[in-house]
Amino acid sequence: MKHFFSEKEDMAFSAVVLRYNSLADGSEEKLMLESKVKDRTKILLYLIPQRNLYLPEEDASAFLIDIIRDIDRIVDSFRISGLTYNKYLSQICRYRCMQYLKKKRTREFTEKALLYSDLSLYDRELKEDAEEYNASNAKDVGNLSLTEIMEKIIKESQACDSAGSPAEGELRKALSSKVSRRRFLTFLLSLPETENDRFMNGVSRVLSVDKSLVTHFYLMRHEELRINEDDRKKAEEIAGRYWQTMAKLRHAIAAEDDDAKAGMLHEAYQRTKAIYEKRREKLAKSRKGLTQRQIAELTHVPRSTISNDICRTRELLESVMEMVQM
Repeated sequence: MKHFFSEKEDMAFSAVVLRYNSLADGSEEKLMLESKVKDRTKILLYLIPQRNLYLPEEDASAFLIDIIRDIDRIVDSFRISGLTYNKYLSQICRYRCMQYLKKKRTREFTEKALLYSDLSLYDRELKEDAEEYNASNAKDVGNLSLTEIMEKIIKESQACDSAGSPAEGELRKALSSKVSRRRFLTFLLSLPETENDRFMNGVSRVLSVDKSLVTHFYLMRHEELRINEDDRKKAEEIAGRYWQTMAKLRHAIAAEDDDAKAGMLHEAYQRTKAIYEKRREKLAKSRKGLTQRQIAELTHVPRSTISNDICRTRELLESVMEMVQM
């Protein structure tokens, strides 16, 4: 693969890409060059991050999967300039790798956020948890706002069952101060939906508060997330229809003997898949927790403070996990 990065080869292939972009769409020569240009571009998008940005092979593969959907736009955007094609792709990879690594860190923080509990998503209302309220607890916290509930959780501390993992014990110590507890609650507001029973038991233990307070905190958070529930249901329904269409097309392609018809079905499948992926992205966005702006408006705290709280809590959780793993 080293010859891909020689100056002579780079200049020669840059000329090929420029020639490809100058040709009219659908012309015979452009169709002949298309496979060569795009196949070589895919190889470069895989090799450049490893060569120039020192991404490990696993990340380079995931990065290629992430960027390959934009390959047509990347190729079409190359024009005559002071950059060769390799240098042009290097600039793109540098920017996109920063985005990829940022998303990866965010995803890892979420996946590892609380080592003592599973962060499984759910698609049900909190009826079971709501039933756990008794009359006295409902009277105590039923009319409080989210901010007041948070203040109550921050101030109240009691002797709780110490059962849990070593990570949970370390986290309980780290959350002994009111400032760290406030930051932790802010962080919980920003997480994806995690309100299962095991999760809330863990939160009540590490914060040393009654579970009814934690349950009420999550019920109120859930109400805020429900604002976008109609959009989410619609996105789920539409994504499901496209998934069914894709399944039918895959079956039709496998059963089709005529190569021409199979090719047309494959094109239809790719178009449907592209739309399905967009719907999946929209659905994924609707499953995220509250934004920093929403949290700031709910808690009447500056957005910069919210951002700082979330960042510091992530650092705390990482340090706790590193301490336990040592």
